[in-house]
Amino acid sequence: MDSKINLKDYRFLKLRSVILENIISATSPSNDTYHIIVPSGLFYKTICAEFELYHVRAKMQYNDFSASSTISESWKFTTFYYFIFFCNVALHRLLNRGYIYLDLTSASTLSTSLNVLLSDVVNIGTGNWSFRKLSETSSVVTIELKKAGSNVHQLAWQDLKKTLKDFIANSSSKTTDPERSVLENIYKNLRANNDFSPSETRNYLNYVSEVALDEIESKIVCPQPKIESFIKTLTTLNYNNSLASNISFSIIIGQYLFLLNSELVNDLQGRDPKQFKLIRKVV
Repeated sequence: MDSKINLKDYRFLKLRSVILENIISATSPSNDTYHIIVPSGLFYKTICAEFELYHVRAKMQYNDFSASSTISESWKFTTFYYFIFFCNVALHRLLNRGYIYLDLTSASTLSTSLNVLLSDVVNIGTGNWSFRKLSETSSVVTIELKKAGSNVHQLAWQDLKKTLKDFIANSSSKTTDPERSVLENIYKNLRANNDFSPSETRNYLNYVSEVALDEIESKIVCPQPKIESFIKTLTTLNYNNSLASNISFSIIIGQYLFLLNSELVNDLQGRDPKQFKLIRKVV
């Protein structure tokens, strides 16, 4: 797989452009679902470019969070939430799935392309569309493109919960395996508290007026997610559906995602030191 990228190309390697401008053929198995074939080399370059871009955005959000001592804790969490979100999006780019947004122009462009390739008249609407790789050959990749709901933050969160479950199923069965222990601990808390969501915690802290009272009376605290204390914090978490628990559990989720993505970067760079030109430029 050739995924080497010139630095100047990062601005132009976007998944939406690949889908809109490089369709080789297409089918439509059902309403608002399309199977689209695109060149594999371009697809993987785009996946790698978008992974890097979202990983760098996450690092920038984390830097802002770490330096935000003069702002309110509720707004500090909002900064950290976007760290979680970008980590989540980056991870799923490497898993060859996620979401793209089609505005009026891009939806019209895709409609035109599909009308050429399909026998039916296609009129793609604006909004969020999910994508996932279905299959590949040495030269092409088949992608499923499907109309998604409007709340991409909740959609991405539900995807992460499914991904963590898949990670557990594919991890070592040894009870002493640290990866499995971490995953099972996280997923145990998620399964026991199905309504928990970092984006809903963000929404509460962003939009509910009573948060002003929490800031003054309850002293909201967003703990720093220190790497060296990650395991201890996870294993001692006593989730009770309080605001403090929602904040702490969100921070654990974000720290796990960032550590995982960073290890993926290290592994891929170990195989090819020329990978990730953009990440190497960011401290």
